[in-house]
Amino acid sequence: MNYRLYFVKKGKIEFLYRKDSVRERDGWVSGQFSFFVDDIAVLEDSNLMDNPFEWKHFKFDVYPGLKEISFVY
Repeated sequence: MNYRLYFVKKGKIEFLYRKDSVRERDGWVSGQFSFFVDDIAVLEDSNLMDNPFEWKHFKFDVYPGLKEISFVY
């Protein structure tokens, strides 16, 4: 998903996420989740052993101006 947002003043982008995972014999296997601001990766979560029931918190400072944000899973 891509979004174009205009920030009038300094602020934060903040969200909770969890990854869809499957249970294997040796634990959970999950995919990669990434978050980009202006085509720069600010979050790359490639941990393959995430529990799909645990939420993760992410916070990122953002400065005024037009920003393009993307979520990649």
